Amino acid sequence: LCAKISLKDKFPGLYDICTTQNCPVNELCRKNWRLDFRRWLDKGLQDQLRHLHDIIFRYKVNEAKDVASWDWEKTGNFSVKSMSKHLCCK
Repeated sequence: LCAKISLKDKFPGLYDICTTQNCPVNELCRKNWRLDFRRWLDKGLQDQLRHLHDIIFRYKVNEAKDVASWDWEKTGNFSVKSMSKHLCCK
């Protein structure tokens, strides 16, 4: 399993200087994922931004409501059994 990490934690340098930290996803999508920064991005931050865009553009955004999904159960629903199984197998 791959670890789930927020983009904020994966790209802290970009997040720290981003002026649109609280912008909703649908608004950023309408802006074609254009982020605004407080300063010019050096080569390292430009590389991180390209990597971020590579991640973002893998997904399609729609207007559907978000739904919770439990990764450790095929149905996507939480169960004590699936939690116990996951904890015991780690």
